[in-house]
Amino acid sequence: MQARTKCAGHGNRLLAQAADDLHGILASHNPAKVGEHIGLSLRGSDRAQLTSAFEGLADGGQVKMPLSDQPWGTSGWLTDKFGINWNFDIEKS
Repeated sequence: MQARTKCAGHGNRLLAQAADDLHGILASHNPAKVGEHIGLSLRGSDRAQLTSAFEGLADGGQVKMPLSDQPWGTSGWLTDKFGINWNFDIEKS
């Protein structure tokens, strides 16, 4: 588990990372619109599980960046139907 707070010039931030490295939470206490004040990050190597989660959260939401190959693996970003931002990183096998 990791935690960080108080980034200079950026208000308070919290990063929590679970031991299995699949789930993470990034929250910021800056003036923002509802939904833009928190972003959740899912990261791991199980492509099927993470792709399924991406597709489920995209249903009724808005895909900002489809899952696409990057130099470090596969990455995507979306806003779910509740206005929460999600970032996905799938590690290269």
